[in-house]
Parts: sequence; structure tokens; C-alpha cells
Amino acid sequence: PYTGVSVIIPEDAVLLDEDHLVYIALISIENQMPPLNPGQTRLSPVILIGPSDITLLKPAVLSFEHTAVLDSPWKFQLLYSE
Repeated sequence: PYTGVSVIIPEDAVLLDEDHLVYIALISIENQMPPLNPGQTRLSPVILIGPSDITLLKPAVLSFEHTAVLDSPWKFQLLYSE
């Protein structure tokens, strides 16, 4: 199904002598999502990418749809964890 989420991992970003299965998951269960502080709003899906022990030799690009209004006085924060 269409999720609006994609990741691009460039060629030669992973060592050739290692095999990795990279996965993307969208978290939709509220108690598995990071908690929000008062006044915060979630504007995009919660995205899980793994495995966590993979080391990329080049940057990857994560793209996702959001509901942010870009020409507004909002302050944006990208929340992440390792």
C-alpha cells in the first residue's frame, strides 16, 4: 500500500561483505509512539527503520509526507532516537 514514506540508500553505502535486510515500519499504535509534551502535535507518521546496528558509509535520504503548514509561525522539531 502507498504510505508516503521512502528511504533511498545510495549504492556502495553498505560494505559489500555484509548482507543486510533494511526495513521500514510505520508505528500506528499510540502507546508505542514517543510521548508528546503539552502543546506539541504529531505532524507525520512515526517511522521505524532498521536494523539499528547497520553502519552506512554514505548518507541515506528519508522522505515522508506530513501535515505541517510551512508558511506558519509554528516551530518544528524532528524527534529521533537511535
